[in-house]
Amino acid sequence: MKIWIRKVYLIIVLLIFFLASIFFILLASGYNYNFLKNKFEKTSVLYIKSYPRNATIF
Repeated sequence: MKIWIRKVYLIIVLLIFFLASIFFILLASGYNYNFLKNKFEKTSVLYIKSYPRNATIF
C-alpha cells in the first residue's frame, strides 16, 4: 500500500474518531440531537445528592 493512501486512511479515521468523541461527550453531558430542528438541545440530567454522605440510594 502506498504511503499517501495510508495517510488518507489515517486522516479519515482520526476525523471520524474526533467527531464521534464530541458527539458522545455531548450526549453524556445531557444534550440530545433533534433531527427535526437539526441541532443539539439540552435535556435533563439526573443529579442525586444525599445526606448523610454515606447513605445508600436505591
